Amino acid sequence: MFATYQPPNHQHIWNLLSGGIVNRNGTPGPNYARATQLTAVSTKNYTLTPKITGTYKTLPRPNTTYVVKACDGQQEDVPDNRFPATRPDGPDQITTYVPYWDSHSEYSKYGQCEFSGAYAGDPLHRFYQMYQQSAAYHDRLATWVPNTAGDDNGALPPGPIDQGGSYSECADSSAPGVSAVDAYLNTLPYQVLQNCQPGRYYLLNNDNPYYQPNGKPYLPGYNVPAQKSDFVTVGQSLSGDHISWGWFGEGYDASAPGGALPEYCTICDPMEYSSYIMTNPGLRKDTEYRYDQFISDAVKGRLPSVSFLRPGDDDGRPGYSTLAASENFVARAVSAVQDNPAEWKFTAIFVTEDESGGYYDSGCIQPVSFFGDGPRVPLIAISPYAGPGFAGRTYTDHVSLLKFIEANWQLPPLTSYSEDNLPNATPYTYVPKVRPAIGSLMTMFQWSHPDFAPIRLTR
Repeated sequence: MFATYQPPNHQHIWNLLSGGIVNRNGTPGPNYARATQLTAVSTKNYTLTPKITGTYKTLPRPNTTYVVKACDGQQEDVPDNRFPATRPDGPDQITTYVPYWDSHSEYSKYGQCEFSGAYAGDPLHRFYQMYQQSAAYHDRLATWVPNTAGDDNGALPPGPIDQGGSYSECADSSAPGVSAVDAYLNTLPYQVLQNCQPGRYYLLNNDNPYYQPNGKPYLPGYNVPAQKSDFVTVGQSLSGDHISWGWFGEGYDASAPGGALPEYCTICDPMEYSSYIMTNPGLRKDTEYRYDQFISDAVKGRLPSVSFLRPGDDDGRPGYSTLAASENFVARAVSAVQDNPAEWKFTAIFVTEDESGGYYDSGCIQPVSFFGDGPRVPLIAISPYAGPGFAGRTYTDHVSLLKFIEANWQLPPLTSYSEDNLPNATPYTYVPKVRPAIGSLMTMFQWSHPDFAPIRLTR
């Protein structure tokens, strides 16, 4: 999303433009060859270092996956004919072929598209496959892996590799996929955090929680067993220290069957996996809210100390949503907070994505544990204390949000082995001098020079 972004005030960032991989208009740059997509030998055994056989002559068309016909005029799960078959082998700008503010009017005969904006297929982005895409060859297998892993991303038929899985007993090196990752981590010049606990299985794919939003168990199916012991969430940590918090989910509705409407993302709500929270009706009532409740509480100045806000289908995910829809969601929430000066004065808002969606990126990936990191995602800090136009270069990941909460409210790490135990990364440096390390996001702010003027966002 920020491949050609140029920050103000002569700041330097690491993206495709600064690396010379693309030009400012998105066309191939002088260093484009560094990002050409490789081909390799498909094997039955999972490996992070398949034998490289060459490069693609041209990029295969991306797959439409499950984009509905009213949004792209095509059937699902076919090569997307909006993209030509002659694209160069390397990073390619989607909006060259699909307008960012696509109205889909030419497809209206097929029905109604839910959101405006550019709909594109959902590339492969599963745990072991993303490791294979990015670890050894710096994301130059981003195209080849989906074509051989069972989630096809183009014209080639998928091969037999299937190490996706739902769980991993990563403390056992003989478990599927684990030895390949361990071998790669052992080549690093530092020791990653050892947080795989013996005899425990870690969720790698989207399985539903044991509990419904109303606290009742789901019917048997692909559900994670109830997590009763040694499963500490940030919600539990905040409640234990009497710090108010809330999870505001679009589609949450206590009066609906199960406590939510169909657009509510149950797999996105980490609290639903916790017996500590879901079996406590009082705590659940005081922390699980509708999205509209966030808007109302912001206007009235009643937001809890920590709020987690999750969109529904307007989350920007490839396949069923658009980034334009996600921006509208964010703009409404930010405007609601800013419209109350007393609330805005003491607020920091973080906007981010859950993962890269399988798209190419050239940035630094620092392995901190068995579980990653993976390719970069954007994070935007919005606050009177955030430096205007400041481009943070301190290495951070999603756990940095947890570290920010813990630093701000002086909370201890969740457990003795969780990633929030890692030291803070070297400030303003993409690659930490001492690894593994992740920042706490505190370097994003200029605490002594706030600007309380609201930021007007276009919706």
